[in-house]
Amino acid sequence: MKQKEVHQPGGRTQNRRLEDQRMQNYTLGGKHLFGKLKFDWMGSYAKASEERPNERHISWKSEYAVNNGTNLEKPIHTPVNTISPSDFELKEITEEYQYTEEEDINFFANFELPANFFNQEEGLVKFGVRGRFKNKNRDNNFFEYTPEGGFESMADTDIVRYNGDDFLAGEQYRPGFFTSPEYLGSLDLKNSDLFEEESIPDEYLGENFEVSENVYAGYIMANQHLSDKFSVLAGIRVESTEIESTGNEFDAENPEAGFSEVSDESSYTNILPGIHLKYDVTDNTILRLAWTNTLARPNYIDLVPYRQRKDDEVSTGNPELDPTTSMNFDFMAEHYYRSVGLLSGGVFYKRLDNFIYTNRSDIDNSLILFKPFNGEDATIYGAEVSFQRQLDFLPGFAKNVGVFLNYTYLHSEANGIRNEDGDIREGDLELPGSSPNMFNASLSYSGKRFSARLSGNFSDAYLDELGGNAFEDRYYDEQFFLDFNMTYSINKNLRFYGKLNNITNQPLRYYQGVSSRTMQMEYYSQRLTVGLKYDLY
Repeated sequence: MKQKEVHQPGGRTQNRRLEDQRMQNYTLGGKHLFGKLKFDWMGSYAKASEERPNERHISWKSEYAVNNGTNLEKPIHTPVNTISPSDFELKEITEEYQYTEEEDINFFANFELPANFFNQEEGLVKFGVRGRFKNKNRDNNFFEYTPEGGFESMADTDIVRYNGDDFLAGEQYRPGFFTSPEYLGSLDLKNSDLFEEESIPDEYLGENFEVSENVYAGYIMANQHLSDKFSVLAGIRVESTEIESTGNEFDAENPEAGFSEVSDESSYTNILPGIHLKYDVTDNTILRLAWTNTLARPNYIDLVPYRQRKDDEVSTGNPELDPTTSMNFDFMAEHYYRSVGLLSGGVFYKRLDNFIYTNRSDIDNSLILFKPFNGEDATIYGAEVSFQRQLDFLPGFAKNVGVFLNYTYLHSEANGIRNEDGDIREGDLELPGSSPNMFNASLSYSGKRFSARLSGNFSDAYLDELGGNAFEDRYYDEQFFLDFNMTYSINKNLRFYGKLNNITNQPLRYYQGVSSRTMQMEYYSQRLTVGLKYDLY
């Protein structure tokens, strides 16, 4: 057994985990009119960084017999005999530094002219260009520290005990005893008389990378009324993407070989046409039909040509990944009430090519390889219905009540996914990340001074990550959240507000293969926020 905690030394971290996130954004733009030509443009520069300094871990290990529970959904393992801090010997002390930085430069220019292609109704033509230039890099390190003396057992450190009375998972999961955060934070790890420091490249080199992505795009579109009820919007967009990436190759089983820096370049161009049809059945009822084409680019880390081995697992990037493209058909009907309210419903169909998933496979029956690949194709179809209504036709205070309901059904099928042997998996496979049933509802009240809203959100269980076979597939369990918020205006400038989130104490839960086999479960409890807000103007 091992016990582990994460902690940081004093100073600005105050013996707590610190994530120092910084963002800056600068924008300059304008709108101009040259006769009938409208022209607008904007340029922006953004920079964001996240620093996690001095993140310390201390691990202890021990061997003893345990009682294994029979409940796979909420497993519990308890020691047969009583254990104490003196039963645990030191496994490792580590400290990690993480830094990620991203820069983003954007520019676009749009031009618009009036047009009338069929001598019937008004229309317009719009065209423009855009450039996006993004660079992201990560620079981490990781050190392990061996004490020059002491640390014979956990009993040699300051101990903090948790009895589990307020443990959200239940008091049966008693956390037990740990080295105290203050003790871990006070260790002078950089003192060579007390600790021997060793860099552990396999813990961080594979995660360090630099990627630049430049996107050049142009479009042209026309919006034309063919009659007083029927209009067409049609256009085409062309995007060209250039990517340069640098990563590291490192084999933890052969550290004397060091690491090597590897780079790769790739580029691709996508043509994305689209048509939107709109028909006004009445002044309050509208029908919409759309055919569009979209794309989603791979994650930066997936494009980096790195290769890293740790224990029996090998992780690698794939610079040859193609972007995921999707052809979409959507039909929607909308009815607007004379007062505030909307009833809408529609169906949709999507055809995806080159969707991205992470494949798990075996190497020589001794290593496990994790590598992102493009699947062949996937289909998604479903339906959505939504209702929103202010009940202002009711008498008294009830006229201030509002109702919102939304339900989405989704079915997906994915093809071309490899199993652990490299063969195409047989049978019906869902597209990872697509929940088959989603429901949202809220009940609100809005008066002159007091307003409140009770909101519920349900999401069905769905496939989150593909394993080497069906037994290893990871699912995100179904969840239902209930939230409440309110505000009360004391005067025209001063308001009292309150929020109560996660009333249902919904845990985050993953399961493996079948819902009764828990992989991970986290509890976050309810969260209450109250305060005063004063408007200066």
